[in-house]
Amino acid sequence: MMHSTNRHAGRERRGMVPRVSCLLLMAFTVAAGRAGAEDAYCWPLDLPRLLTSSFAEYRAGRFHAGIDLRTSGIGRDVRAPADGYVSRLRCSPWGYGKAVYLQLDDGHTVVFGHLDAFAEPLAQYVRDAQHAAERYTVDLY
Repeated sequence: MMHSTNRHAGRERRGMVPRVSCLLLMAFTVAAGRAGAEDAYCWPLDLPRLLTSSFAEYRAGRFHAGIDLRTSGIGRDVRAPADGYVSRLRCSPWGYGKAVYLQLDDGHTVVFGHLDAFAEPLAQYVRDAQHAAERYTVDLY
């Protein structure tokens, strides 16, 4: 970490947050504007479309890189928003915890993190890998 003796340094750093946030928002808006109606995704939950966190929220030195969906509890089924395949499974006590990475047919990747459990046969595949590695944390491609 660099420390500055400039008395205006704090003000300059604070000014960076809105500028960076604005750039991210502009980039996201441009990318979203390119998507046509044919690119619409299904909502992955059988629940109302409510968010608990939004894209690019500023959080203690970083920006939130996704959206968090309100589930009102655990044990809810999550569906793929479009056709594709599971490209990665990750299980860790940190970060996303249990996560499924979906490679969609349109080239986008969707990550479902903070999951309570994996559906079968994914759960068995992860358990087998954990037993083989003799550890909880696995990252399977």
